Amino acid sequence: MVEISENLRRALHNLGLTDYEIKVYTTLLEYGDSTASKLSELADVPYSKIYEVLESLEKKGWVGTEGGRPARYYPKSPITALESSRMRIEKEFKANEEVILSELLPIYEGSGFRERHDIWILRGEENILARIKNLLSNCEKELLIAAPFLTKNLLTAFLPHITYITSKGGNVKIMVLNDVNYSLIKKLSEIAEIR
Repeated sequence: MVEISENLRRALHNLGLTDYEIKVYTTLLEYGDSTASKLSELADVPYSKIYEVLESLEKKGWVGTEGGRPARYYPKSPITALESSRMRIEKEFKANEEVILSELLPIYEGSGFRERHDIWILRGEENILARIKNLLSNCEKELLIAAPFLTKNLLTAFLPHITYITSKGGNVKIMVLNDVNYSLIKKLSEIAEIR
C-alpha cells in the first residue's frame, strides 16, 4: 500500500475524505482498477465497510465504477477529483450561506448594532480581501484606503467597486507606499486619486 505524507493525509481530510477513503483511493491509484473484495484486501479496509467507502468516494467524485459482475472500481484523476470536491464544497457553502444570511441578517439588522471601527488591523490576504469586499459593497460616496501593499488579487477585488463608486460621483483616495508596482498604480490613477 502507498505511504502518504501527513500533509497529504491532512489535505485529504480537509476535503472531507475519511481514513478508509484515503486508503482505498491511494490503493486504486497504485494498483489500478479493482473489485471491491480485492480492494478490501489491498487497502486493509474491512469487507463490511468497503461498499460504503466506495459509494462515498463515487458520490464525492474520486472513484468511478464499471458495470459487470463483479463491478470494477477505478480512480479518477486527482485533477478531476479535486474539481468535484471544489464544486461540492462551493455548493454546500452556498446553501449554508443562504440559511445563515436569511436567518441571522434580519436579527443583526433589527438590533440596530453596526460595526463602527475607524481602523482595522487585518492580517492575511484572505482577511483583507473579505473586509475590502464588505466595505466596498456598502460604500457609496467616499472611500479612503491606506495600503502598505497592493497585489493583483487586491486590485482585482476592488477595482470594479472603485469604478462603480466613481461612476456615481463618489470620491476615492488611495494612499500607498512608494515601492508599489507602477503598472498597478497607473491603472488605479485612472479612476482614483493616488497619494
